[in-house]
Amino acid sequence: MKGVLINPKRGISQVDFKDNLEEFYNLLECQTIDILSVKVGNIVYDVICDDEALLKENPIPSIVDKNGSAIIFGNALLCKADNEGNQIGLTKGEITNILNHRKIGILGNSITYIVFGAGF
Repeated sequence: MKGVLINPKRGISQVDFKDNLEEFYNLLECQTIDILSVKVGNIVYDVICDDEALLKENPIPSIVDKNGSAIIFGNALLCKADNEGNQIGLTKGEITNILNHRKIGILGNSITYIVFGAGF
């Protein structure tokens, strides 16, 4: 399945993934996850993210709202879910929508990569 991985230190990229917990831990480089729904443009996505990102030293935002307020920190995987809650891949159009909302910013002395303009 196709998804979009946001690593605020390394960039935003299309990835192939499987719907299983170990895969999410490996992709996100974490030990616990949370799944939220956010709207980017006119499309609602599932965001699988590091549930403990805010507990890490100097957490970096990866998804911000239209006002520039951080709503997700750390690595995050954007995908979709079916009617039964199983994660499913993204279409080319859905991936393009995310990439059209990406921004590169400066946080301290570091470049950060974010998806801008999302909401719940």
